[in-house]
Amino acid sequence: MLGFAVLALGATVTIRPPHAPPLYDGLGFPDEPYRWVTTPPGLEGAPRAPTPAAVTIGVTDGMSDGSRAFSSEQGPQIAFAVRDGAFTVPAGATSIEVTASPEAAPAARPANGALVSNLYRLKAIADGKPVTLAPNATVIINLRASQSTTQNVIISTWDGARWTQVATRQVGQEVYAAELPTLTPVAVVRLEQGVLPTVHAPGPTTRPSAATAIGSNPSGAVGGDGAVRGRALWLILAGTIALLAAALITVRRWPEADS
Repeated sequence: MLGFAVLALGATVTIRPPHAPPLYDGLGFPDEPYRWVTTPPGLEGAPRAPTPAAVTIGVTDGMSDGSRAFSSEQGPQIAFAVRDGAFTVPAGATSIEVTASPEAAPAARPANGALVSNLYRLKAIADGKPVTLAPNATVIINLRASQSTTQNVIISTWDGARWTQVATRQVGQEVYAAELPTLTPVAVVRLEQGVLPTVHAPGPTTRPSAATAIGSNPSGAVGGDGAVRGRALWLILAGTIALLAAALITVRRWPEADS
């Protein structure tokens, strides 16, 4: 029985794709150090450059498809999701390229706060031209802060001249989510001790995370096969645990059978 459990563990490792998503929420896989475009004075960051989140969205019957994308850090620093029909599709367009690219933070700092993430610029392009969100549509974003804190944190947009707070929810230890009605540069702001946000998320609703909006796949691979592999992996892990438990019960019973 124990041999079967070992074989199951081996099968789990064998089928796991080379760039499989990290397993979050309870299994203790830590995020890598934050990757800065320009590391702020007094802070440390990973030596590698941050990565963008990008996806090619299809167009079906003149309507943009729903999709999502994740940057490739261990613990994505940026993720976004859009629902079906989120974009105004130009005539003749067959796809839309959507990216969220990291940039160095502007010199202007938010009032009563400090930036704790890169600035991320969102863009949508079809046939070489910018595309806007459709009326009443939003893009859902998740941003990871450089470190956890007990102070208030808010996602803010940057219009080139000033910062504007956006209703924000915390969806992870260092991860914050918001819905944006326009494609605009965003960053995470840690407010000074005792300072409260000027905007608040609405009452209890489904948390606006990229994973819950379009399906969970925190790997950067936006195809559906990643989610299928994830479910298969969890099934094998569950089977492995069951086999190990049965093996332990059998081993404990052996002395009784021999007596």
